[in-house]
Amino acid sequence: MKLIIFVVIFFCCSTANIESIASEKLKKAALEQLHSTLSSNFEWEKVHAAEFLLNLGYPENVYETFLKEEEQKGDEIYYRIGIWRVLAQASLKSEDKQHWIDSIASVFSSPNSP
Repeated sequence: MKLIIFVVIFFCCSTANIESIASEKLKKAALEQLHSTLSSNFEWEKVHAAEFLLNLGYPENVYETFLKEEEQKGDEIYYRIGIWRVLAQASLKSEDKQHWIDSIASVFSSPNSP
């Protein structure tokens, strides 16, 4: 619970304010927990950890991790939206980003689509 509170504070504050709020040790521990969650099997926790990492400026391994998730679990009705959401945010190429956004949009326009 403490980690979740810290991550929210870490995410909501500017970099300058983070230094005054969190020690480097606490910041490192939070990043390690986010990376650990990114490697876990907890689907939605993994999505949220990835989004936090991206928003905090730590995109390393996020796109690759979620490409694998998409290959393995991209047909799971609800989880696929989370996967595509992360892939859209992590994409470096505009055409890749648009592909994932279009995938999300197509499901919302036709929820029963494959």
